[in-house]
Amino acid sequence: MPPPHFFSRLCNPAELDRAWQSVVDRYSTTGLPNDLQEFQRQRGARLNRLAKALREEQFLPEPASLLHIPKPNHPTESRKISLVQPEDRIVLTSLHSILQPVLERRFSPNSFAYRKGSSPAMAVRTVDLAIRNGFAWAATGDVDSFFDNLDRELLRKIVHREVAEAPIQRLIDLYLQMGQVTGMQWVDTGRGIWQGSPLSPLLSNLYLMDFDQSMDSGGQPWARYSDNLIVMARTEEDGRRLLDRMAQRLEERFRLRLNAEGRGVFPASAGIEFLGFTWVDGVRQIAGSKMAQKLRKVDELLAAAKTLERLAPSLSETTLGWRNYYKTSDTRQQLQELDQQVGERLVRWLAELRAAHRAPLVAEMRELLLKVELPSTGDPAAKAKWVAQILRKSRPPAVRPAPAATKVAATAHVSPEEAAARRKAQQAAARLDIEELIISREGTSLGRAGERVSVRRDGKKVLEAPLSMVKTINLMTTAVSLSGELMRECAVRRIPIYLYGREGKMVAYAGRLEAPQFELGAAQTAMAKGTAGLELARIFVAGKVQNQMNLLRYFAKYKDRRRSEQFSQQLESSLGVMREVQDSVRERKWGEDLELERSRLFASEGRAAGAYWRAVRLLVWQPVAFEGRIRQGARDTVNSLLNYGYAILYSRLEARLLEAGLQPHIGFLHKPQPNKAGLLYDFIEEFRAFCVDRPVIALLNLGKSYSSTDEGLPEEVRRDFGRAVLRGFQREVRYRGERVAMEKVMVLQARLLARHIRGEEEYRSFVAPW
Repeated sequence: MPPPHFFSRLCNPAELDRAWQSVVDRYSTTGLPNDLQEFQRQRGARLNRLAKALREEQFLPEPASLLHIPKPNHPTESRKISLVQPEDRIVLTSLHSILQPVLERRFSPNSFAYRKGSSPAMAVRTVDLAIRNGFAWAATGDVDSFFDNLDRELLRKIVHREVAEAPIQRLIDLYLQMGQVTGMQWVDTGRGIWQGSPLSPLLSNLYLMDFDQSMDSGGQPWARYSDNLIVMARTEEDGRRLLDRMAQRLEERFRLRLNAEGRGVFPASAGIEFLGFTWVDGVRQIAGSKMAQKLRKVDELLAAAKTLERLAPSLSETTLGWRNYYKTSDTRQQLQELDQQVGERLVRWLAELRAAHRAPLVAEMRELLLKVELPSTGDPAAKAKWVAQILRKSRPPAVRPAPAATKVAATAHVSPEEAAARRKAQQAAARLDIEELIISREGTSLGRAGERVSVRRDGKKVLEAPLSMVKTINLMTTAVSLSGELMRECAVRRIPIYLYGREGKMVAYAGRLEAPQFELGAAQTAMAKGTAGLELARIFVAGKVQNQMNLLRYFAKYKDRRRSEQFSQQLESSLGVMREVQDSVRERKWGEDLELERSRLFASEGRAAGAYWRAVRLLVWQPVAFEGRIRQGARDTVNSLLNYGYAILYSRLEARLLEAGLQPHIGFLHKPQPNKAGLLYDFIEEFRAFCVDRPVIALLNLGKSYSSTDEGLPEEVRRDFGRAVLRGFQREVRYRGERVAMEKVMVLQARLLARHIRGEEEYRSFVAPW
């Protein structure tokens, strides 16, 4: 019998806060629902109000919201689930944690559901042991609508008998009498308890406590898991007698019935089924109905998932659950069959995705599929082989090029091929304008029109584009308005919205940035303090130098009469210095003074950068003053453009690092410092040359009349150059054997960096082709 202080424990805000934390922990992988998010924002005040209402016995529960969930094996039937309000979840969770330890002592050891330290596997082992001990018959059955048919008055009497404190009795009585709502309709049959209530599992075991004790006194091996019952017997006659007695006792004393389906007496030689297993001649295997159910579950997951990124976590959680529950030496072949069946379904699903060009890169698909657990084994080699087969079998068939068409001039001057190429270029440019949506005109407003984003200026529609095509929205001016509905839809679809200031720096962001991951952040911090951090810094420096060398080679291969002999000489000199620096960085041995070694890396990087900018100075043949790199306070055109482009790139890369769960302020080449994004400064190095330096040089050499003033870049220059940089993020480059948008390369490199820090895969810098 509980001591009299239990009600005072329930009214304690600290106890209620622990219960709240238990509620929150249930949503660790899926995210809090809106009502719980709202409670979290007002947590302290609402917990204090709840404690006061309980203490004064003024608390009144809310009716639960009733949902109907289809049963897996019975598509025409549904299970009723009740969703309760945050305060009710807390009270019910706290009641459970207070009462469970006391009531637990009274429960039968053969009752295995909803109890700490018990599991379905323990109930299954009871059957294994009974069969080995000569109990060759089993009487089985399950209670018809168990939770819905419990007699509340009988349950109330049992509660009052076992729980002595009147305030707790009254509170449980309130919950037993509180109805449910569907829509605005109050629903209450007068029987049953809520499924979905944190207290219902404990109450269900309490309701059948006397039944369980009477079964214990019979002397036969038996087990109950919630509403599933099995009693073992030595003969068929004993089995039938035990089944009749069990059914009679449930009906007469507890007002419950056994379902006709599944009820019966079965020999171990022909097949006993219990909790998803079948025993035939003493061998335990997965029940055939469960095998079919598992494959239906996979089909449901595939139908619901639109991307591999969404599918992989849910599929892995499902298959790992199968392995943990069903894996024995006798089920190995069935689980391997599930490996094959799941793989075949994945092949068909991925083939459709890849044929429609909606699949990620092969490297990314492999990375995602390797996270999916096999039903039969956790062996990495077996999983790698399984993934390789899926990727190979789902590969779209090669499309042979159509025979070349006879050249017929569309006009006197343009061939059909040239006309088609022009249209293709126009189409690609239009696609880039939608994918990297850039708003630079003042007075522009953006809103949502169904499945499209609508852009208006001065009340007139200037653009309407499918949201499914938009990857990023960039606001290059503050004189713009967005509807709340569009912002919400962008957050749901993970379309980031960036607002840039005059210097190209991001001043505001709207979207779903992921918070850094604690364990990854701890590993990142530890790595930054040792030689492993210097190894990563070495990779960043070598990658930056390689990309700078490749950019110089890229421009050098285009001969131009304006390019002087002086440039050729400087190019050879610069490349020589940069190769020497790169070799020294790659071969460097670390001393004991890590700060000194980091300084030497910086010096090497600076030497290579000096050689690089001396060559770049001669690459720009427009008459603009550019004598070298100036980072702060630059007023010349080239440096102003570079600084503006780098600021945009910083903003984009910071988002990619956060999405990968990394902490931007813990750097490796740039040591961790307060308010300094060291990792961001490291990570940007391999992207500078391709994403910013190249468009600056190319646009100036193509005759763009950019200029700078003492106030910085004029608005029209920022608008035009910013558009060029942002559109470049969506242009495709070669990445590990595939054509990939530059934006995607940033995502993949950030994820690779996270895996490197976790010790899962070596980091390699992105190297741009030349």
